[in-house]
Order: sequence, then structure tokens, then C-alpha cells
Amino acid sequence: MKTKSSHRAALASLASLVIATGSALAQTTIHTATTTSDTTDTWNNVVSWDNGVPSGAGPWLAEVAASKEAHVTSASTPTYTGSLTLRSGSTLKMYIAAENINALGSGTITMETNSWLRFRQTQTRTISNPINLTGNARIRAGESTQGAVNLTLDGAITGLFNIQTTANGASQIHFNNTGNTYVGLSADAVSTNSWDMNWQVYGDSTGSLGDGDLTLNTLNLNGPAGTKNFVRLKVTGP
Repeated sequence: MKTKSSHRAALASLASLVIATGSALAQTTIHTATTTSDTTDTWNNVVSWDNGVPSGAGPWLAEVAASKEAHVTSASTPTYTGSLTLRSGSTLKMYIAAENINALGSGTITMETNSWLRFRQTQTRTISNPINLTGNARIRAGESTQGAVNLTLDGAITGLFNIQTTANGASQIHFNNTGNTYVGLSADAVSTNSWDMNWQVYGDSTGSLGDGDLTLNTLNLNGPAGTKNFVRLKVTGP
């Protein structure tokens, strides 16, 4: 026959299990701020979030809300364990501090329709996170009149959608994963100014340019031996 003490012990064990399980649940936090000022860091401002700035073990489910814009400028941007979702029409702008890359988290980056991942000012970045496309999305390296950006995308980019890339001046975007399965890639200059017309797209590994059409507008394409030669190439520039 069970005694009161055995019941208490069982309840205590159950409570411990619930607490342990709860601590492993992901914490969702949503960035709801927006700003037109390029010098305002909204990512590291607790007011921008409904559940705190993502930081530490978590695991976190960080989101930039639909149509909102997050700026990451601080050299104190913390690392966090978890994923990042850019909701429809949202933008994440990364600036030159080395720590700004921490805003991407440790897991998958999900990009919804018309979301933007933008890199501003002179910087060299390697993104190892996998990227999951749930709609046609955009990646920009640099702005007109700013310094060049050298961006390498090492993580696999998956999802049956298109990527629109834009860049400036002498910027470069390198696709470097043989598991890329996006179905279309376009590349445009950020402006019609002559100095923005000479940036380059690289397919650094076999299959890294995806499974669909590649459209280049007044740009250069570079690929290693073995780069997919069945991708249909449409050059619309002079």
C-alpha cells in the first residue's frame, strides 16, 4: 500500500521532470521594432523584443516580425543557441563589427517571401548556417557608395524558391555548398551607377549554384571546374 510519503516522493519526481522538460523548451522572441536610421542598433535593444534579446543557451527561436527591420551594429552582440526566422517582408541588416554575425544564431536561418539579409559597409563574412527558403528571398552585399563586401555562403540553401542577390562595386558573393537546392538565382547591381556594375557571383563548388535558372545583369560569373553546366544562363546586361 502506498503511503503519503511515497505519494509525495512521486509528485516531487514528476515536478522535477516537468521543470527539466520545461527548461529544454525553446524560447521564442520576436523583434517588432523598425527604424530608418542606419546608426540605430535595434537588435541589442530589449525594447525591440517581446521576450528579450536572444542570448546564451536557450535554445532560442528568434524572429524578425513581418515587414519589420532589425539593425545589428554593436560589437557587444551576444551569441545564442537557436534559429532565426525572417518573416515575410522583414529585413536584417548586418554592419561591420565582427560580433554582428552573432545575430544569426547557431541554427537554421529561415527566410520567408521578400525577406532581406543585408550586409552593409566594408566587411568579409562567412555564413555557415543552413538557409531554408519558404518563399523567394533576397540577399544584398553592400550599398552604392559604400565599401565592398565579400560574402561566402557555406551552409546549404534549400527550398524550392528563388534567391535575388544584389551588391555594389567590387563586392563578391560566393555560393559554396554542394547541397544547394534553390531553384533560381538572379544577380543585379544595387544601382545603375557604373561603379556598381562590376561585382561578382561565384559558384565555388559543384552544384552550389542551385537547380534552376541563373540570371545575371551586367555582372561576372566565376565557377570551378565541374560547376553545373546544365544551368540555363541568361545574361541581360551588355
